Amino acid sequence: KAAGVARFVQVSTVGVYGNSNRVLTEAEPEAPDSVYHRTKCAADRELTEFARGSGLEAVIVRPPITVGPGNLKTHLLKMAKLAARDRFPTFGSSLAQRLPLVEVEDVADALELAARVSPPGEVYLVSSGEPYSFGEILAAMARFSGATTGTLAIPGFVGTLGALAFEALAAVTGVA
Repeated sequence: KAAGVARFVQVSTVGVYGNSNRVLTEAEPEAPDSVYHRTKCAADRELTEFARGSGLEAVIVRPPITVGPGNLKTHLLKMAKLAARDRFPTFGSSLAQRLPLVEVEDVADALELAARVSPPGEVYLVSSGEPYSFGEILAAMARFSGATTGTLAIPGFVGTLGALAFEALAAVTGVA
């Protein structure tokens, strides 16, 4: 504000609403369930308070998992590489959790609209409008690369034993 900025567009995340298997709207109550999502939620609240008191025009855009060109250093690319070889470990998971997605071009368009024409003080979710199950996402990744399911089914107890072993190793070494 002191530098003359009239409008600030904050890129937040749909994760501030917590883990949900339904289509979300801006009216949902915030329920962040991880440190990352809690910090995003806190930043949104701080910006909203600052804007009210200072006259800064603030707009918050909350995209979900973003897909498309240029997404080279994310967990999504790592998932795709494993799915392309039918090696994404599932550890007894049903893969039913539903995740919203959005194309990077749509996020760019939404941010431009938020910067130019949206009313200040608004919060916008940007999404494809339909959540996809984790299994559907992995299967699509596998299909695009000629694999079959994308997954490597591992019994849940194996994952639990592995987690316990790594926790014990962390306690001994002091490395998380």
